[in-house]
Amino acid sequence: MTQWIADYYGVVDQMDLEKLAAVTNPDVAVSFGNAPRTEGFDALAAGLTPLWGSLDDMKHNVVRLYEIPDADYGAIEAQIDYTRKDGKVVRIPCTSTLHRDTEGRVDELNVYIDLAPLFS
Repeated sequence: MTQWIADYYGVVDQMDLEKLAAVTNPDVAVSFGNAPRTEGFDALAAGLTPLWGSLDDMKHNVVRLYEIPDADYGAIEAQIDYTRKDGKVVRIPCTSTLHRDTEGRVDELNVYIDLAPLFS
């Protein structure tokens, strides 16, 4: 049942906004760390563009996946490997909760992460 969560993060790891748009609701609500909540895919893309631009690669190494049956809510615990442009790989723990709409696209995403180690 949690395969949709793993599939979503498989798309995220491709760092391709066009592919991400196909699996994300255009009105997605996003909370990322302690940043203000945003609404809409364009806002999500605007937040991801500088991050992805600073990376050569990223990979969500799944620790656990959770799903609330019949509610389309789920969560992921992951160790994310970020490969910076200088070749250094920084691993950061992350937990996210997400919801999908009736078409299977993510329409709510709450990411709990501290990216400070990536930039130090």
